[in-house]
Amino acid sequence: MAASDLQREYEALLARAREIGRAAGIEPDHDRRTHPRFRVQTDDLWINSVPSFQVLDISITGIAIAASYPLRPGDQIDVVLGGDVKAKATVVGCRLVDSATQYYDAEFRINCSFAQPESGMQLLVQAKRREEHAPRPPLQN
Repeated sequence: MAASDLQREYEALLARAREIGRAAGIEPDHDRRTHPRFRVQTDDLWINSVPSFQVLDISITGIAIAASYPLRPGDQIDVVLGGDVKAKATVVGCRLVDSATQYYDAEFRINCSFAQPESGMQLLVQAKRREEHAPRPPLQN
């Protein structure tokens, strides 16, 4: 996908999200992110070093995940979507958000920054495209 096509598709994604209220602009004083975050629903996202995780949100500059295994700030990870869209990221923060009395029940929020915004943009656009084309479950009466 050419860079200009990717940029146009990202801008269209932003416009649709703003229109239906799915993306919120992040104010720099309240958060370090400068780009809107999106929730994504995908089953074919893989992150090395993290055997089980849930994507909390993604922007063109980073990704936040919930996992039962902590990572250290500075750790490098690979984020791969469908085996063909890849982005390198650096862990910028990891905090414990929930813990029962046992360590194995712990949940960590891990915030990562993409090495290149272009790869983050491609990852986000492809994930949202796959989400749009995913089969929807039948409506229940």
